[in-house]
Amino acid sequence: MPPKSELEMLVETLHHGTAAEREDAAFNIGQLGIGPSDPDAELAVSALIEALSDEEPDVRYEVGQSLMLLGEAAFAAIPELLRVVAHDKDSSVRESGLWALSGIAEGGLGPYNVQAVPLLIRALQDESEGIRGSAAITLGKLVLSDRRQFTEVLAALRQVTQDSKEERSVRLVANQAIERLSQDFT
Repeated sequence: MPPKSELEMLVETLHHGTAAEREDAAFNIGQLGIGPSDPDAELAVSALIEALSDEEPDVRYEVGQSLMLLGEAAFAAIPELLRVVAHDKDSSVRESGLWALSGIAEGGLGPYNVQAVPLLIRALQDESEGIRGSAAITLGKLVLSDRRQFTEVLAALRQVTQDSKEERSVRLVANQAIERLSQDFT
């Protein structure tokens, strides 16, 4: 039997290690530089998707960060990331899920835009400044070809930029998202 690869050892640790070991394994998978055409992408992404249900929030947080780094290679994780953003009890995990979606969105969310857009718009109203800002950034990275979605996203982002009670940093990233979407919409 050939020796296990670094990824295979990390996946094994992600499944069977202590909480601290699982957290480190999730982090280290993201550091491997796996891209969409890498033969290890499917193994890495499927292991990370499974770990999004880990009982430890710190593990789930690192999983989101690694999925963000995998970018387009993590496209298969979108449905589970949408679940995390909508339902995880830990705000840092939800924010990490948004960052993961943001990393994947560079290549477009494709058919998942239908689910993602309303969820991201709702996240603009979250009590956490980090989640609101991350949602604005992710919205700005979406590839929108539907005029109705584009109008809906722009209206939600404009509302954020015009809210004098909103944190300046969130208003700033919302404005940047508007600029990017306006340039990219075809």
